[in-house]
Amino acid sequence: MLGFSVEQSARDKYEHYMSLLEENPRELRPHLELAYTWISSREFSIAMDTPSLEAWKWAETAMPNPPIRVLRKYRDSSKTIGSIVSNILPIRTPTPPCCRICSQPLAKNIVESVKFTIIICNCKRVWCHDACAAEQTTQCNVCKKYIILSQHRSSIRSTVANRERQRHTADDNPFQNDSNAQ
Repeated sequence: MLGFSVEQSARDKYEHYMSLLEENPRELRPHLELAYTWISSREFSIAMDTPSLEAWKWAETAMPNPPIRVLRKYRDSSKTIGSIVSNILPIRTPTPPCCRICSQPLAKNIVESVKFTIIICNCKRVWCHDACAAEQTTQCNVCKKYIILSQHRSSIRSTVANRERQRHTADDNPFQNDSNAQ
């Protein structure tokens, strides 16, 4: 097409474009600019590199202001190489959130409003049933510090989202006012 070829580099295409501008009359300049835009586009280059029916169809839909006649001419003279099919993964059903102590479900899903307790210590946070939390000792088994039992009646998602929001706002302001600081 106008002397452009697949083997040309981007620089070669540009130099050829500049020579076409010098050789042809000024009235053809807009047409040459449009042809150079098509030739130098990523979509057209990919279709030229893999001249298949699918590549030309893709170039026709992906290019801004595509040269429809040129693309259809190339498309009609090319062969199908087959479609690329990706591995379709099965949709996994979400597992219900479980108590970290007895491994029984806390709720049907993370948006269901339920009563649960978060056991908080320096080394971890454990989500569990109220009854499971009541059976725990007052000290953590790992770090031997006292634990805090934080009872909630809400969805697990809202509790986690509120905690993340608090963490992000604390990270945004490293110079928080401490009323106990002197």
